[in-house]
Amino acid sequence: MPFYFIKELPDLDNIWTEGYYGDMDKFSDVEQADKKGWRIFTKNDGSLFLKKGVDGDLHKVTYEDQYEVSVEESGRTVCKGRLLSELMQDVVKKTGTEKASRRMGATLIYKQDLLYFVGRFRLKSDSIQIKDDDNDSKNLGKGEFGEVFLGKYCDSKNSNVTRQVAIKRVKQESEYALTGGMELAVLATFSGSDGNKYLLPFIGWYSDRNNLYVVTEYMPNGCLQERLKSVFLNNNEKNHIERINQYRYVFQIALGMQVMEENKLVHRDLAARNIFLDKNNDIKIGDFGLSRPFESQYSSGLIAVRWTAPEVLANENEFENRADVWSFGVVVWEIYSFGSLPYSDVPGHRLSALLQEGKRLDRPVNTPDKMATLMERCWQLKPEERLSFSDIVKDLTESKTSNNQTDQPPPPPPPPPRNQMGVGFDDEERCNKNAWTEHEDEKDAIKGERF
Repeated sequence: MPFYFIKELPDLDNIWTEGYYGDMDKFSDVEQADKKGWRIFTKNDGSLFLKKGVDGDLHKVTYEDQYEVSVEESGRTVCKGRLLSELMQDVVKKTGTEKASRRMGATLIYKQDLLYFVGRFRLKSDSIQIKDDDNDSKNLGKGEFGEVFLGKYCDSKNSNVTRQVAIKRVKQESEYALTGGMELAVLATFSGSDGNKYLLPFIGWYSDRNNLYVVTEYMPNGCLQERLKSVFLNNNEKNHIERINQYRYVFQIALGMQVMEENKLVHRDLAARNIFLDKNNDIKIGDFGLSRPFESQYSSGLIAVRWTAPEVLANENEFENRADVWSFGVVVWEIYSFGSLPYSDVPGHRLSALLQEGKRLDRPVNTPDKMATLMERCWQLKPEERLSFSDIVKDLTESKTSNNQTDQPPPPPPPPPRNQMGVGFDDEERCNKNAWTEHEDEKDAIKGERF
């Protein structure tokens, strides 16, 4: 199996603003034991301030093409530079005072830092046609952080060539603290590489004062979750084809996640709702907004409980590669249960304790033994006892020719519990048919500030 390692992969952890503590009006100093170190805050108007300790003065950070801040009342010590991600290191070096301990869930990406990482993918706004104010527009979905529209991209090299694209419009609280910036960085990392066959193709991005626009290839067959639900509702002879596709879906997802693993990136939100199908019904993994490099010091403050490994439910800082493997096992379960809701009989707040006690998802009807075993190996309580994605790909490759496929259409899946709507999903869990979705699991998510 090819090893898809991207040479000179940038350290994506460097895109964050070090020492950022979030909105000053929402933050209480008494929450932190560290009373002395430097912190960076934002205000509602998007302005940025530096503060030393609990009782220290505020130092306004000005920034256009570069940042500048005076860290002494005399004004003699000034820190200035191009990338806001380097500000805290500069302040610590010049003042001799360390930064405050990191605040979980508080992250900020400065526009200049984003340009440094993904500037070559910036599009001219006139190369994108999007209509969202009249009946000609097609809204593909709406989530917690933005809306997605069907649009057209005009190639700058040939204005006569256009292609359909999905345009994710992310509303910005500030022109400088970009929501959605990490998603761009991950998409750009894999753009054009040989190993991105099963990752969502990235076209580019652009921004204005109020919004960030992320442009990707349009996925005409929607998300995998919707596909599985559709098969559930239409149990007929076509299901035999879908039963064969189930193995293919699992294999292609594993291949895509192997690329993430080999390049030391953790997805952190792997679920059928974030996996899409192109015109050939091939898998494209998307929604990288929560992704991080291995051993990243920056957490998101947002997780989807029913897909999350038990060690992460206990401590979000434990989200490493083998936690993605756990989520992959849940996705395999989704595929063979035709899109049922994981642990539908368990309230999200009780799930962590039950997983620690050994509770696992039941084997779906007609799941091949090989896939049932795969799920079990993904759900080992100790992360080090789970398979790696390289192990999974190797295992699936070896068993591909001997995979047990039935000659008759499978029987329908068991009916959903009474307390569930439609095909076993709450409205909050539903997936829109588009190339981008935002999961709004308000009951089960652990939320923090996210920029």
